[in-house]
Amino acid sequence: EGGGGTGGLFGLDEAASASLAQHADKHRHVADDAQEYLDKFQVIGFMHALLHTVIRERPADPYQFMALQFPRTGREPEERPRTREKCERKEQLRVRNEALETEVEELKSEVAALRRSNRELQARLKDAFDLAETSPTTTAGGSSPGMTRATTASSSSDRRPSTSDLLSMSPGGRRSLSRAPTCLLAGRRRPVMLLDTLRGSASAGLLPDLLPLRKDQSRSSLMNPDLHMLPSPKNKALHGIVTFSDAGARRADDGTISEGLAKFWARLHGEADQSDEFRVLRQSVTTGRWTLYTAGGNFKKPSQFSYQRRAPRLTELPTTEPRCPFCVGNEHKTPDPLLCFDENGEETEPGVLAKGWRVRVIPNIFPLLVTPKGLYGEAFRKKLEHIPHSSVALGNHQNGILQEALDDADEQGTPEGDKSRELYRQINACGYSEVVVENPIHNGLLAIVDHTQVALALRALQSRGRVLVQQPGVRQLLYFKQYGALSGGSLVHPHMQVVTLPLLTPEMQNRLKRATTFYDNHGCCSICQSNIFEPLGTGAHASRLVYQSDNFVAAVPFASNQYRVSICPIQHNHSWLSISLEEVNELAWLLQLVMEGIYKSLDDPEYNIYIVSADKPSEVAGSEEAVHWVMEVHPRFPAELGGMELASGIRVISGLPEDFAQQLRTDLLNILEARQAVGRVEPRFSPHHGYELAAPT
Repeated sequence: EGGGGTGGLFGLDEAASASLAQHADKHRHVADDAQEYLDKFQVIGFMHALLHTVIRERPADPYQFMALQFPRTGREPEERPRTREKCERKEQLRVRNEALETEVEELKSEVAALRRSNRELQARLKDAFDLAETSPTTTAGGSSPGMTRATTASSSSDRRPSTSDLLSMSPGGRRSLSRAPTCLLAGRRRPVMLLDTLRGSASAGLLPDLLPLRKDQSRSSLMNPDLHMLPSPKNKALHGIVTFSDAGARRADDGTISEGLAKFWARLHGEADQSDEFRVLRQSVTTGRWTLYTAGGNFKKPSQFSYQRRAPRLTELPTTEPRCPFCVGNEHKTPDPLLCFDENGEETEPGVLAKGWRVRVIPNIFPLLVTPKGLYGEAFRKKLEHIPHSSVALGNHQNGILQEALDDADEQGTPEGDKSRELYRQINACGYSEVVVENPIHNGLLAIVDHTQVALALRALQSRGRVLVQQPGVRQLLYFKQYGALSGGSLVHPHMQVVTLPLLTPEMQNRLKRATTFYDNHGCCSICQSNIFEPLGTGAHASRLVYQSDNFVAAVPFASNQYRVSICPIQHNHSWLSISLEEVNELAWLLQLVMEGIYKSLDDPEYNIYIVSADKPSEVAGSEEAVHWVMEVHPRFPAELGGMELASGIRVISGLPEDFAQQLRTDLLNILEARQAVGRVEPRFSPHHGYELAAPT
């Protein structure tokens, strides 16, 4: 009655009401703790999901089904030992890795010590060879040991034209074929370089050097006891200039394979009957690719296809083409020059086009890659407003659309996403592309110009390479020239190109890896050994020599395409950007001579020229002595890739590299003789007075 409390409402006294309120508060606290626990471990959510699963699946025994959803008892204690085992395993691997890293550092120190020892050995052996070559001692045949094969054989009137004959007509006069690159391990020089010095009159002819020694002939009787000889690789016997296996050496001593070897080497020098047929597979030391050579035979396989030349010959082209953007008078169709040489061969200021220019360099307005913005400036952009061009020349592209499609397909952070990114790798193709216009004359190609014109083009190519190699994002530089449709070219006017890449190509990675491996295994550069030292010797590989100048050697590689010529610097270097102006001029002289010879040998063929050069020091760090730059001249022929090539990756070549070298060497001799006969040492061309060129023979 009139009571306003809880006790009055329910008819309870105050004590009972207080007890009830205390009990309610206690249960409220318990409920709050339970709710907090359930929320912490998401028990209610789990039970809801479990019940939904039971309802969806409707198992025959729902209790057993739910029991299977809970972890088995005792699993957690089992996991703990496994975790400890993993930690112990990781610790063991860490200790092992540290030990391996220490071992690697020790091996690097040993390699550095071996390289220092190698250089010392080179110097000592070089002194020994120089002493032997200048020794006045004569052999039983009466010839001086220091006399070269070409010198001692000069009395033979019916001998083949020697390389010394070619060298005697070059601007520098006669050069010794025994000149060898300074970077070679001297011990690797021994099998060939000692032949002329130690075998006396046997060097008067080529074939005697190729035959095994007689059973009754002492090898020590042919050698100078003052020279300390290194053992041949793997202690295999040396017969003449060829290293045999142990079994092969015994057979050679018995004379059972001498006849076959002599016959094969005679074939390499064009001294055998064409009825002798050969099928050999050769591997390139620089790329690892295999080539199948088919040579000889009285009968040729039938062919129901014929090839007719589609491109006009050099002499059929005009000296000026009104539609050509590179010809004189059409300079407004191209951007302003990045570099230009005037009529006197002097370099002008950047952006200035000299009257009577001889060489100019321009950005490629139809580039293969997206040109990065900024290097060529605002003037370049404004000039393109009036010239038809590709939008990527200004750095504009739609690569983002393709990238977005790939990103949408990726499941980021999942195994499927990782697999997708591995399967479908893509980056923006960004790089600089520049064109070196070699000549103002529309058909002033390498076969007919004088070497000073070629030198200006090479100087321009080298100068731009030195600029582009410093640009950010550049990993590799490509230098190449295309002539003819088979080469991939689109314009006849003579030009070269330099292109930068944002990555190191698999081809270049393979070359660097193989060069380093060869150097580590043999202590010398593979290019020095195969393209310089051995062609300059007196053994079988001398037949691959095309020409030697003071600082360069032109030779046909041991395994390559038809009539391919490698021009290598004798002075070892991994980048062509470091050669001097004098060396550039000499390289131009030799390149022009080789191209004129190829023109005559192959009736003005289509071709590619490219330079393989490791210009970024970071890419060859620690391997400078293993990597050697080279210029490749690669004539192109129809159907270079047939079914065999596509199915196997093995090229099929008709003929032997030695055959190609012999023909080119003969043609170069004829060219030099013709120049000497008319009292001039250059081709019949002047950029200001036109040219004269005899029909190809």
